[in-house]
Amino acid sequence: MQVYKYDTETGEYLSPVELQKNPKRAGEYLIPPANTTPTRPPNAGENQAAVFDTSLNRWVLTDDYRGREYWLPDGTFQKVENIGEALPKEALDQPPPPSESEKYAALLAQRNDWLTGSDWFVQRHGDELALGMDTTLTAQEYKEIQQWRQALRQLPQQYPDSDSWVWPAVPAVLKGEQ
Repeated sequence: MQVYKYDTETGEYLSPVELQKNPKRAGEYLIPPANTTPTRPPNAGENQAAVFDTSLNRWVLTDDYRGREYWLPDGTFQKVENIGEALPKEALDQPPPPSESEKYAALLAQRNDWLTGSDWFVQRHGDELALGMDTTLTAQEYKEIQQWRQALRQLPQQYPDSDSWVWPAVPAVLKGEQ
């Protein structure tokens, strides 16, 4: 004879258990283990699990999306952890595209990183001039860096729509091409 074991916490169907015959009484079986029922669980479909509801003393099919990752339209990442937890109707399989303000903020951050990253070239050139030393950068290289930095600063005014930004070419000296 078979009984069906379920998890003590979630009620989820675990496995069939074959009962042992009682060696002292013919036709009888030993007492079944705890958390079992003689009722066979229903076949669970995709994203379902058979769960034994002890209050109803029967199996029910419930949502089972455990481990499923999804995003909400506001961009927050979620992961289903528990049996019975349904996916929200607005769940997305991939992150939503960034909003205009998010794209704009990312472009400004990139621009600011480039400006900050080139600060030391400008500072070093000014320090070398102030000390009356030969400069590491030629006058033309310094001019190209300053023109590039000014073009970066003007991007938001020239192209307020973040999709239309065209990055100015990085001067060769900043790319290490000499």
